[in-house]
Amino acid sequence: MHRQEQAVLQASQQEVEFMRNFKNKAYHIAMQHINKPVRIQTIHGQIFEGTIVNVDQDNLYLQISNPNQQYYPQQYYPQQQYPQQNHRFFFGGGGILVLSLFLLLVIILLIF
Repeated sequence: MHRQEQAVLQASQQEVEFMRNFKNKAYHIAMQHINKPVRIQTIHGQIFEGTIVNVDQDNLYLQISNPNQQYYPQQYYPQQQYPQQNHRFFFGGGGILVLSLFLLLVIILLIF
């Protein structure tokens, strides 16, 4: 008995290239703005304010500026996919919010 496979979603080569280019662009822009205050809007319409403290090839790490605001990372990352780093990540309570570069829609530099 052979199991058959059927693709139900497959990105075209143009879509793959667009996503790869957008992620690369978001990475380079975020790298240029490490330690700067920003407002970020995700593709889900959520807005976060804080300071970019780190960026890697997949994620932006945002030190949130409003420690009283509650964030719910489970909607973005299943527990087993939280990035493993040398420091702890907190979501709310003045900690660091991890956002996938694929989720970013707008990065606004906040100038004080």
